[in-house]
Amino acid sequence: MTDTTERFRADLRRPEAYDFPVTDVELRETHISLVFLTEDDVYKVEKPVSLGFLDFSTLELREHYCQEELRLNQRLAPWVYVEVVPVRRDAAGRLTFRASEGGGEVVDYAVHMRRLPDDRELGHVLARRPDNAGEIIDDTARRLASFHRTAQRDDATAARGRHEIVAENALDNFRHSRSLRGDVVEESVWDRAQALTEAALAEHHDLIEARAAAGIPCDTHGDLRLDHIYVLDGKDPVIIDCIEFSENFRYSDPIADLAFLAMDLHFEGWHHWARRLVASYRAASAESREERAAFDRLLPLYVAYRAAVRGKVEAIRRDQLTDPEERATAERKARAYFSLILDQLEKPAQRPCLFLTCGLPASGKSSLARALGGPVFRTDVVRNELFPPSDAGQDGYGEGRYEPDSVDRVYEECARRAVAELAKGGRATVDATFQKERHRLAMIHAARVYAAPVVIFECHLPREEALARLAARTGDASEADATTYEKMAAEWESFGPESEVCRVRIDTSGTPEETLALATQQLVALGLISSALHLA
Repeated sequence: MTDTTERFRADLRRPEAYDFPVTDVELRETHISLVFLTEDDVYKVEKPVSLGFLDFSTLELREHYCQEELRLNQRLAPWVYVEVVPVRRDAAGRLTFRASEGGGEVVDYAVHMRRLPDDRELGHVLARRPDNAGEIIDDTARRLASFHRTAQRDDATAARGRHEIVAENALDNFRHSRSLRGDVVEESVWDRAQALTEAALAEHHDLIEARAAAGIPCDTHGDLRLDHIYVLDGKDPVIIDCIEFSENFRYSDPIADLAFLAMDLHFEGWHHWARRLVASYRAASAESREERAAFDRLLPLYVAYRAAVRGKVEAIRRDQLTDPEERATAERKARAYFSLILDQLEKPAQRPCLFLTCGLPASGKSSLARALGGPVFRTDVVRNELFPPSDAGQDGYGEGRYEPDSVDRVYEECARRAVAELAKGGRATVDATFQKERHRLAMIHAARVYAAPVVIFECHLPREEALARLAARTGDASEADATTYEKMAAEWESFGPESEVCRVRIDTSGTPEETLALATQQLVALGLISSALHLA
């Protein structure tokens, strides 16, 4: 491609530029490609860019990498990748993909593919929460395990899996996205992410070298993202768009390949699906005890590395974009990717996360919130700050300070304060009734800006005990009484699919110490503390 001008884009969006009947052409753009989509076909043209980690700057290089893209992607999607076609300038001076035009100057090359339905992308499918989502994850894991077992392994792939190359690739991400430091990503988060990556690389030096020496690295996919995997009826998962421009990125340990998809699932807040993917892949790989141990040790490093890759891509996109809204989206994603690095490499008790303690009045949620440690944002306290109590007496349920708009504002303020802690790479607890599903979802979505896991501790106490506690309560920020309790219980909304996966039911009828012990057992299992002694 001689340029990336609007004329180039406009020419190839004409229906007349194609060899078959076309009614409409959609253009999608990435930081390195222009993708033209018709009803049934796709033509992908690389931009003439040189970004250090890739070089498409000449026509010869772009033709070569188009041929590589065709060859490599036919491993996992043979019927999707059709051919490489030239982009020609016709007699009228317009660009065309039409082979029937015969001659004409070749100005670029494109990879011709069959179009896959957008709504069958794995991310879209999982977002609909189908009943067979777990089976889809399992099928994907088995497909990847089979692919890795038969992938090319030789001296060249083994050499690219050596520690020197792995470290160079990992640290190069920070060099290419340094413009984000302090501007988009908090300096402390950036510095922690880089330092933790360096430390993990040093810690696992010998293991990485040993796996390379054993010939474990292979010719992988290299870019296993949710939007590169399609779930089609009656077919194995279809996986497209592998890395063709760098053997350094594609020749790697299979764990590093799987880690990209696990990272993408974490990024979307689907931590449970990430864990299932990893478990299913390990089961399908029939690994030895030593290999399982290596898997557990290396996976966090490689998930963090993949998050840094995407952070780098968002930094490059941000610098290319002019639309303020699109730039803001790139920045939001970059912040989440760098937070995800901390989630993978920090010690369990220092990983960013959001705790919600919820339940009916007097259920013990505030005691648990305080025991969890770290900043606690309690709606009863924040409400008194935003809407000071009136001298006229307590407002009734749903009235005054408790009318829906006021309640929403209190929850929004708690979310704002909690997110400020996540932005610094920390963790926070929001202590509230969370009677309404919309308030639970708002917190989950707020935490997703930083790819932070959310744990909802739903505190349960028998009605009689709760009412007894309310009767004995004095000097508390909460104004709830028995009437409030009964009305809230009557209007309590069930957890939906998105909040249910975050929910941990806690029996609070015991002592505060017993309640905390139940909570810490769950946090240890989720990798958010290492033991009950390391909660704060």
